[in-house]
Amino acid sequence: LASGYPTTREALFEYDAVILANVDVDLFRPAQIEMTAAFVAERGGGLLVMGARSFEARRWGETPLEPLLPLAPTDRRGVELGLSDAVGSPHQIALTADGEDHPIMRLGGSRSETRSRWDAAPTLGDIFPFGLPRPGTAVLATTTGEDAGERPVVAVQRFGRGRTMVF
Repeated sequence: LASGYPTTREALFEYDAVILANVDVDLFRPAQIEMTAAFVAERGGGLLVMGARSFEARRWGETPLEPLLPLAPTDRRGVELGLSDAVGSPHQIALTADGEDHPIMRLGGSRSETRSRWDAAPTLGDIFPFGLPRPGTAVLATTTGEDAGERPVVAVQRFGRGRTMVF
């Protein structure tokens, strides 16, 4: 995107997916955020939001994109989460039963090969502590670390005509 994020629905709707990787939602104009929500819900596009910095500003709850996230950016008490809440120390990725069967997580020709490859994956240094999965969300992988219990780390859901994912 040499000229930046699309500024019209027509331009954005030409794409199949949007990946926001360590991007502050405040960098988008309100119209671009609304277009992105429509891109998923109406056009049937995909949206992947990944990286703790994407959630650092704690402003997702103030945008039309917040309901698209498969995991709520709040804890069980409704407290907004952010990078300062990131959980450090090594975290091993573990596939869930849904993750074993999901094509996006497949790393081998069989379930056992996929699981063994994920089990051998390097640990993550920090994770973003999301809130609860939304209804209809499939949690594909969790992490465990020395300083926290099991936490979702990869999740997907259908939203309108499209799909969304967080990692």
